[in-house]
Amino acid sequence: MNKYVIGVSVMVGLAIARVISTYAVFNSTSDEPAHIACGMEWLQWGTYTYEPQHPPLARAMIALGPYLAGIRPLNDSNRNVEGRAVSCGPAIWNEP
Repeated sequence: MNKYVIGVSVMVGLAIARVISTYAVFNSTSDEPAHIACGMEWLQWGTYTYEPQHPPLARAMIALGPYLAGIRPLNDSNRNVEGRAVSCGPAIWNEP
């Protein structure tokens, strides 16, 4: 086998190992569920009142997967509670 192929393979392997080692440090942030809740509100009701500081399109795209899977918002006034309800699991989902 060519020594360059081996060298590139080792470098790629090291790069993958370094990325995987950061998963415990750089996981999702605390506001991710709130962003999903904002997108879910926009998809379900066409309103955008939770936090209009950021544009709705990216949030709606994040919420599109759960929305198409049948998950619906609970209509809670707190976007953090709403986001946790959407992202925590089927035990607290409000099925349509």
